[in-house]
Amino acid sequence: MEIEYVIIDDKRFGIINEITNENTTYVFLANLEDPTEQLIRKYTKENQEDLIPLENDAEFDFALSLFNE
Repeated sequence: MEIEYVIIDDKRFGIINEITNENTTYVFLANLEDPTEQLIRKYTKENQEDLIPLENDAEFDFALSLFNE
């Protein structure tokens, strides 16, 4: 099975899950070489090309709650 991945800081992160809330899609990622390294990034309807970091801890907590539902 082939895993879709993105490169962040010269590391390959597999796309584990995506959840859309309003105009933002949150993407749960895991490092393919070290699965204990995990990230949540986002993209918007206006900019679907770039995965960008979350703005603050509150947004991280919100995104994490979406994945835990």
